[in-house]
Amino acid sequence: MPITSQLLQETNGKLHRLLELIHQQESGPIRVTAVDLAGLLSELQKVAHLRKTKNGNDPAFAAEFVEYRRALENLRAMLPKLQARYVAEKARLERDRNHLRAANGWARSQEMLQRR
Repeated sequence: MPITSQLLQETNGKLHRLLELIHQQESGPIRVTAVDLAGLLSELQKVAHLRKTKNGNDPAFAAEFVEYRRALENLRAMLPKLQARYVAEKARLERDRNHLRAANGWARSQEMLQRR
């Protein structure tokens, strides 16, 4: 298998694992990290470079590229849900932080009252 087809196959494997991780976490804690997304971006950039330099004569590359395109279409369909989950999680964390600040303020005021 030529190196470009092998690299595309490896990228497809990584992309499928990330898609599975996203799919598995439709509820519960979010496990896709910024590192995962940065790795995905790096892989996508590698494939973009491969695609620019590769001629279309290799059938193995063409078959892998078809699979890559399907995976990207699946990712595109999943990203809005993932984004919504991140926005909701951010709002929850901000709400919890505000609650903790208020509780901390109350605790300090009680401490000051007891010192009097």
